Amino acid sequence: MRRRMDFDEDEDEIHQEPLIAPPKISRGELSGSILAGILFVYGFSQADLPVCFLTASFLLWQLRVFTGLMKPLVGLFVRNVLQGLCLSLFIGAIVLMFL
Repeated sequence: MRRRMDFDEDEDEIHQEPLIAPPKISRGELSGSILAGILFVYGFSQADLPVCFLTASFLLWQLRVFTGLMKPLVGLFVRNVLQGLCLSLFIGAIVLMFL
């Protein structure tokens, strides 16, 4: 990973900051993703399509965090595609639930 070197004039130390910040995932998001993965496997094994759609929607929503590692324009495009796919899967899960 490339690093940018910042030099303070007041101090003789060099501060290194990464150009690309690593994605920050909280414990709650991680535990929610694990729970959604377990529910997805359960829904898939029981052939419950609305549960599969709902959990897949949540798991894809969590992937948006990693778009920060891409180039800015590509990351924005992928983030918008993931957002649209997540919303359509969520709405599809609600529609299938009432059918």
